[in-house]
Amino acid sequence: MNTQKPENFAQLLLGETPWQLTQEATEQTEHGPSQSVPSSNEKELVIKALGEYAHEKLEKEGKLSFFGGEIEKKKKNEDIFETRFSSFDEWFKQTALQTSSRPNQGLKVLFLTENEPYTEEVLDGVNRLSAFAKKSAELFIKMRAALNISAQEYCLLSYQHISQESFKEALFWIKPQLVVSFGANSAKTACQTQLRLTQIHGKEFTREFEKFSIKVIPLFHPSILLNNLNMKKTTWTDMQKILKLLD
Repeated sequence: MNTQKPENFAQLLLGETPWQLTQEATEQTEHGPSQSVPSSNEKELVIKALGEYAHEKLEKEGKLSFFGGEIEKKKKNEDIFETRFSSFDEWFKQTALQTSSRPNQGLKVLFLTENEPYTEEVLDGVNRLSAFAKKSAELFIKMRAALNISAQEYCLLSYQHISQESFKEALFWIKPQLVVSFGANSAKTACQTQLRLTQIHGKEFTREFEKFSIKVIPLFHPSILLNNLNMKKTTWTDMQKILKLLD
């Protein structure tokens, strides 16, 4: 069987390849002496051209087929969420999230909180989530008022009933202006960190999506603040940062 010796590194690496992949490498050898060992410059040109070709192909068609396999463009989390549900209403109807009320898209604040034993007494609608004991609920209402957040501008989301993926999905569909977490475990979920709450309270985190981002600030849980004056002062300082973000 007759075989033809490859003329350049592109042919050696890829065999018969698209013209644009070998053009630059061929130009490097047309005007100079033939070399049995490809130059490092030729290799760099071919690999660069191959990368550009693959990128263009993936962007246009979503996948790149080649001998022995196929590469498919990976969808980002937000794209997957959008294809799972056709609308916000469909997402909320099918989700198992426990919320204080039906959230509005683009609301001011989404609170992610850890639950504690609660009473049935209605306190400004807070017990719809069953998130706080009576005294904690009263303190939460005061905190919310200090932040100038009306009843229509926030939603409480229970940490106990949400996974990291479900939380991402909630952020994608609700798109709140800000997320505020209450408690150590809620902070880990909201901020995607394993750092202790004492290290990160009041600090600003960002959840990045392809077309938007959401700020997150972790706070101590209201139940912790009830009998700790120093923590109340610290939390009030943290809340000033929230006020600036919401301004």
